[in-house]
Amino acid sequence: MNQTFLAEVQPNPFFFYLFIFATVASLVLVTVHTALILKSIKIVPPEKAILRTGFGGPSVSFDKTFVIPFLHQYETIDLTARKFSFERMETAPVIFQGHQKATVIFDVFIRVNKEPNEILLAAQRIGVDTLNDAEKLRSYFAPVIQESIEQVTSDMDFEECLSNRDLAREKFLKTVGISHNGLAIDDIAIHHLSRME
Repeated sequence: MNQTFLAEVQPNPFFFYLFIFATVASLVLVTVHTALILKSIKIVPPEKAILRTGFGGPSVSFDKTFVIPFLHQYETIDLTARKFSFERMETAPVIFQGHQKATVIFDVFIRVNKEPNEILLAAQRIGVDTLNDAEKLRSYFAPVIQESIEQVTSDMDFEECLSNRDLAREKFLKTVGISHNGLAIDDIAIHHLSRME
């Protein structure tokens, strides 16, 4: 009697298909979840930083960070030093002590400080677009640089500046300041200095 009962019981295909469906759905969910996690990990290239904003407040990362879509936004900031050339030629010469006029061509090296607080300050005060665009950054800094070079040259004699460019460089860096709204002025190099007659 037991044998006939077992022979008459047929497996229900519903449970078989339910098992297959649940297995496939689980694999799809695990795959999608893994893909979202991998897509949310942002690796920072060399000489760059990622500024993440949104849920949890702003944060800066130099190696990798986790960005959750719809909760976070992120922007990459270039940390490399940039060289900007400035010139003061015949139409707008610099004026030294004794009203001596001279033409000057010099380079200024500017970069974003590599400290998280400084990067946040620069992003807030200057903007990430300006920090990443060399021409916008030059336009932002030009008035400060021009004013500083005028102040330095008005306090120096032309011959003193010509013979001791390191002193002029030190005075310029002291006048303009080494740090400015999260940016650092690394150096200044005077390439051309000549007196106008």
